[in-house]
Formats: sequence, structure tokens, C-alpha cells
Amino acid sequence: METLNKRHNNSEVQKQFYYLGLSEGWAAYTEELGKQLGVYKTPYDELGKWEWDIVRSVRVPMEVGINYYGWTDEQALAFWKKNITGQDDIAMREIARVKRWPAQSITYKYGALQIMQWKATLQKREGKRFDIKQFHDKILQHGSLPIFMVKKNVLG
Repeated sequence: METLNKRHNNSEVQKQFYYLGLSEGWAAYTEELGKQLGVYKTPYDELGKWEWDIVRSVRVPMEVGINYYGWTDEQALAFWKKNITGQDDIAMREIARVKRWPAQSITYKYGALQIMQWKATLQKREGKRFDIKQFHDKILQHGSLPIFMVKKNVLG
């Protein structure tokens, strides 16, 4: 996304802000395309995608627990261990991360979900006329923007 922002003639406002929902969401969404694009040739190739999807899925409620409910590191680690075993080193890094950067981890899941919903809506609306390249171009053509603005551009 940052490379795309450099290629666009961004407004002064866009230059001042970085919209994580689109950037992080795009990153998570593109992992969903690996099988379709032939990147995941074996189940083991795809395993890394699923492992990090699990990490992101656990990180979201853990972040809410820490930043909203005031969980201690011990409570967050216990939640992590309940859902992911044998990854305590990653857990401690992620606990520190969500305390330093609130809401960032949520943007991966939220942004990807939005993009997948837009895609499903357009596929249903356009049927065989749906063009995945055109869909991706609509998402990326204006650089980094808030999700609601990208949605208007994509869905019309």
C-alpha cells in the first residue's frame, strides 16, 4: 500500500494520515488469494496463511481484553495459551504490540472482511461480468483512504 501511495497524486490530507483499515485489510485479503493464484501448491504451503490467520483471530479479542477490559499481561497470556499452544514467544511480542498500537490488529480482520464482502456483493450483482482485476484496481486506484470511502468507490 505504501508503494501505491507513492505512485498516486495524494491530497495533502492523505499525506498526513495512514488508513490502516485498507492497508492491513488489503494485506490479509491478498493472503486469501494464494490458492487461486497458484501460490499455495501443497497444503503445507497454505499452512502459514492459516497459522497467521489464527494468530490474528486470537489477537483481536486479546487486544480488546487488554485495551478495553484492562487485562494484565498474565491474563492476556492465559487467553493466548488457551487458543494457541507452544507460541509463548509470539504471544509476549503480540501482547506488547497491542499495548503500543491499539486497534492495529483489528484492522487486518476488519479490512479483509470488508473487501471480501464487497467482492461477494459485486460477484452477485455482476455475475459473469465480474472482473477481479477491475475490482482490485477500484480498491487501490486512489491510494490509502478510509474504508467507507473505498467502499463507495468500489460499490458505486
